Amino acid sequence: MKFKEEFYNGADLLVQSNDSKYQDIKERYKEIKELLTNITDSEIKGPFDAYCKENYKNYPDLPDLTKPYKSPQWIINKVIKEKFIEYGWDSETPIYYKKDENGKEDNKDLEKLRMDFSKCPIAMEVSFNHGSDIEHNLFKPWLAIADTGITKVIKDFRLGVIITPTKALKLNANMDSAVGSFEKWKLFFKLFEKLNLGNYVLIGLCPFKTFKVQQKKQLIPQKSKKTGKDIRPKEGKLLKVWTENL
Repeated sequence: MKFKEEFYNGADLLVQSNDSKYQDIKERYKEIKELLTNITDSEIKGPFDAYCKENYKNYPDLPDLTKPYKSPQWIINKVIKEKFIEYGWDSETPIYYKKDENGKEDNKDLEKLRMDFSKCPIAMEVSFNHGSDIEHNLFKPWLAIADTGITKVIKDFRLGVIITPTKALKLNANMDSAVGSFEKWKLFFKLFEKLNLGNYVLIGLCPFKTFKVQQKKQLIPQKSKKTGKDIRPKEGKLLKVWTENL
């Protein structure tokens, strides 16, 4: 997949530096870019075509599932996770919570504060979440990097990376309009720039080049309350989702 990059608080200098003390950051970030670049459209399209064939087989009747997927964003997430784990990245890394071999738990109240992925010295979030979750997800890499005075499980992290879809990918992949886009993330980084969040890279995934996702919904007849005449139908439940080659 192609992607866009935005660098904050000197992160571009870190990932491009030839200084030996930053080589681990440079090499790790290079690994992120290579893994994302090597994701092909077919790795997303094939599984999604199979999903749509099975779950929208009742068309023109309603699908069996109450809320079937309308976008392959879950497959993008799955492919990213598989590739990063294969290259030794830790998944769902707790920032503060720890449980030892005897069952003793530390910082239980902070158990849900986790990074999607981590591999020292980078803490990373992959966010296809609702736009209202941006603030929460934006601060998690900072918690992994900063000294907050609370003992952390993950240490020595110096760069936060956030991967999110661009508006163009959201449209291309038929994602829900509420999903936080790369462009909206940039706005929130602007809002919080005075807080000195540390070194961040924001990555925006670009649309598929070879296909797009289409959908068909129920059309529910509507009449004007004033005139009683037919007006534009209201969209109802999903009837069918499919991919179309470009």
